[in-house]
Amino acid sequence: MRKSLTLLAAALLAVNPAVISRAAAQAQEPPAAAGETQVFTGLSDAEVAARVQAAVDRYKARPEFVGLSVAVARGDRVIVDEGVGTADLEWNAPADANTPFRIGSVTKQFTAAAIMKLHEQGKIGLDDSIAKYLPDFDTEGHTVTIRQLLTHTSGIPNYTAQPNFMTKFAPRDLSNDELLAAIKGVPFDFEPGAKWQYSNTNFYLLGMIVAKLSGESYADYMRQAFFDPLGLTHTRYGATAPISRIGRRAIPMSSPRKSISTPRRSA
Repeated sequence: MRKSLTLLAAALLAVNPAVISRAAAQAQEPPAAAGETQVFTGLSDAEVAARVQAAVDRYKARPEFVGLSVAVARGDRVIVDEGVGTADLEWNAPADANTPFRIGSVTKQFTAAAIMKLHEQGKIGLDDSIAKYLPDFDTEGHTVTIRQLLTHTSGIPNYTAQPNFMTKFAPRDLSNDELLAAIKGVPFDFEPGAKWQYSNTNFYLLGMIVAKLSGESYADYMRQAFFDPLGLTHTRYGATAPISRIGRRAIPMSSPRKSISTPRRSA
């Protein structure tokens, strides 16, 4: 049986326009070939550790680097487990293997899992119109399905792409209505289902649906449906107040809202 290799990493970078531009350019690059993604399977543990260290060193050399933690495991054997740099610049707190990081948009996989769990329970249909669950959300006469939200094919504009969002909205804890006001009156980017385009609004709406169908807050539902049963004792919803009480946490330069916070090892 081929042994699997798992790499988990989180990084804290100082945010500036150059970094954002470079990240956007990298997002447009084609994915690595299958052979490249499997290269680690033929390496010894020492070779894996050396390659991981080389990657860490490249990150450390970037001017915007602050801190990261990384873990690599093969089967049940941990090869690399360390933190590098700083978790909190204000207090000069070092990052280590157990530093919780906000995971930002990686939260979307948790939201998708919650929707699929509710689907398995018969509480939601993937081809249902979102109007069934969010009747007050203005779809401008379009029919948008749950599946289209999950696959970024809804055409609903991305709230984080709106002018002044990062300065006007992002620094504040907002209600659902306040956040969705960022796209109020903004035309759809395309007819639902016509094409693919990444939009944070899709998964924000899905999070609202999770809360409505479960009868709990998004945070409470994720904890009781996923984190507690799976033993993810250091993973939690990243709202400002609860996160501020977590010791040894990583503090981002520009704090994203409504994301999950976790160390690479969650238990």
